[in-house]
Amino acid sequence: MKKQYRSPLVASIHETAEDLHNGGLMNKHTMSEFDELCLTPVPTVFALPVRTWAAFVARLDAPAKPNPRLRRTMKTPALWD
Repeated sequence: MKKQYRSPLVASIHETAEDLHNGGLMNKHTMSEFDELCLTPVPTVFALPVRTWAAFVARLDAPAKPNPRLRRTMKTPALWD
């Protein structure tokens, strides 16, 4: 998979760092920090079955159930007020 950089300048800097790493002049930890700074993050993607997704969306869209303890907590003044 081709690496995607944040910009052409960053690509040049990262390639130089890779050369230093491959030449033994930069340790693995430093190289991984360069990777984090220079490469665009890969988005996390996951899939759900359609029914599971529909149930999840239905729960998000459903009105909240009454919660007396939460209501009491929200009405109680904070200690620092």
